[in-house]
Amino acid sequence: MRSSVFNRFRILRNGRNVTSPLDGSHARPRHASSTSKGSTNAQADSQRISRLQRLNSRFPPFLRSYTTPLLTAPISHVTSFLILHEITAIVPLVLLASAFHYSNWLPERIVEGEWVKAGVEKWGKYFRRKGWVEGNPEKPAVSTMKAGDVAKGAEMDVDAVKNKSGGWKVVVEVATAWAVVKAILPVRVVGSVWLTPWFARAAVIPLMRLFGRAMRK
Repeated sequence: MRSSVFNRFRILRNGRNVTSPLDGSHARPRHASSTSKGSTNAQADSQRISRLQRLNSRFPPFLRSYTTPLLTAPISHVTSFLILHEITAIVPLVLLASAFHYSNWLPERIVEGEWVKAGVEKWGKYFRRKGWVEGNPEKPAVSTMKAGDVAKGAEMDVDAVKNKSGGWKVVVEVATAWAVVKAILPVRVVGSVWLTPWFARAAVIPLMRLFGRAMRK
């Protein structure tokens, strides 16, 4: 699998001969009025590359061997990978959370893990900002929580949080789905890298060309 991924990126290592609407080798002479548009595009490209660099720095070393070649790839490939990386996170998160909710079932071994506890804190804050839940999983205001179970510095009782009223069961379900998505990070990254050239040709480059034509009008 690893050799297959690297073979798909040989073209990136050997030179930028993958056509991209933003590659300098195919740039047309620009009028003065298009300078600001070009500056905006360059800034957007720089932001995408910076985002990829931040992602790459957070990946485990064995995954960086797959993603580092993208740092010198055409911007269409960088964009493609970033989109795929988000899709492989959001789609499983939504599907798993929905499955846990409607089946009224959670994998106990995963729920007992530290990632779910961190996820309850993360998603609990998000849900509270949206006004979807009330209270705090660390300092609950309902009697279903045992005194001191989730006090500051104590270990969170996820089962107790799940039994709280006001939507906290959904928070635990989302946190569990989030933990599963984190666990499959290697599969997501390698799959996204492998699909990057195809997705760039099929979707990103055509859209970038279409956007470029619209901007020139």
